[in-house]
Amino acid sequence: MTSSDAAAGTGSKTMFTWRSPDGGRLEQVRLKTSGGRLRANGRIIAAATDDVEAYSVSYELVTNDIGVTRRFSVRVRRGDGDGQLEVSRDLDGKWMVQTPDTIVHSERELAAAIEAAACFDRDVLVERYIAGQEVSVAVLGDRPLGAVEIAPKTDFYDYGAKYTRGQTNYFLPPRLSPERYRGVLAMAARASAALGCRGATRVDMIVSDAGNEYLLEVNTVPGMTPTSLLPKIAAAAGIEFGELCEAQLYAATLPLHRNRGERRIAQRGFDGDDRRAAPIATH
Repeated sequence: MTSSDAAAGTGSKTMFTWRSPDGGRLEQVRLKTSGGRLRANGRIIAAATDDVEAYSVSYELVTNDIGVTRRFSVRVRRGDGDGQLEVSRDLDGKWMVQTPDTIVHSERELAAAIEAAACFDRDVLVERYIAGQEVSVAVLGDRPLGAVEIAPKTDFYDYGAKYTRGQTNYFLPPRLSPERYRGVLAMAARASAALGCRGATRVDMIVSDAGNEYLLEVNTVPGMTPTSLLPKIAAAAGIEFGELCEAQLYAATLPLHRNRGERRIAQRGFDGDDRRAAPIATH
């Protein structure tokens, strides 16, 4: 069964639905095409059998204009709702494999997680888990606007928690003491200034249970949709979305006056004839 709609110049949208002959499995996928680009979002629901317990699979595939995969993710869940396996590939072609033991608590769990990840790539990245609150700070120029706490309902803020509606709670401002909150804002502003950032940045960090702050990333191209974190923080600080966009454009101007003198000093002299002083030849 299929259904589709299309408009001139806007690509097309199509939905496919399959059902197994015995009715025990249903798959539905929505396809959106635009030029050579493709986005597919699908879901498979399977009932329990004598050999296999009930499960569901959701997947997403995004390609560019020439058919190269730009994003791919698969999430498998058992019938009881527990996550079983999640696989995703980012824009750089790096794979992330997450299992119930992605956050491990023993050497045995670590070995099982590494074995699962090694099925997709020979290089496996293992990082120390930092327990604490994940906080994102918005910085505009040299001014920290505020912060938001990201509290996923799963173990940590993964791809599914970020893009699945209702899987994450956001607290603005974060649930921190006033003193620690001021320290988080100051640390974010220093990190942005140390990298010479201009305009708006989003600084992500972990406020650990042990009392330390761990800087994860200074994002120089944060999301700028009305539902992204940076505009939300700015709105709470009294800066409307249009005003935020204008502030970024203003900060993006090139510092020509500051570097003009330095550029002249760096220029080399020319020992040959200056052709600019010669008369223009006529024919």
